[in-house]
Amino acid sequence: MADSAFDIVCKVDLQEVKNAIQHAMKEIVNRFDFKGSGTDIKLIDDGAAIELTSSDEYKIGSAREVLETRLVKRGIALKALDYGKVESALGGTARQKSRFKAVSRPTKLAKSSRSSRAPSAKSRWPFRGIRFALPARRRTTCSRSWAS
Repeated sequence: MADSAFDIVCKVDLQEVKNAIQHAMKEIVNRFDFKGSGTDIKLIDDGAAIELTSSDEYKIGSAREVLETRLVKRGIALKALDYGKVESALGGTARQKSRFKAVSRPTKLAKSSRSSRAPSAKSRWPFRGIRFALPARRRTTCSRSWAS
């Protein structure tokens, strides 16, 4: 039995997600094919999910492409999003929710992010924060050794 086991949990940077949503909304407001459709992208559940709303399913797909483009430019891996199905909402509109999932294997996430774009000299790590989840009894031992 290993006494020093720990898990690596990768979370997305919410500030970068907010910036990507703002840039996507700027593009959606200015695009001709979204005029009058009421397309909106919101961060809901205290940053745990993104909600796309629009007049129909086709516009949600287009808004999703715009959002994914902005997320990739901000360095957020698309594998961290878990898309739900498109639902009908009030007023003849449609919506889709996508939740962020914590990925326990950063190498798998990084590999899929690297393969989705062309290789460049300026490659970035696809997520910013890595948290180590240690058992409580090991936490005190590690904090003592890090303090010295």
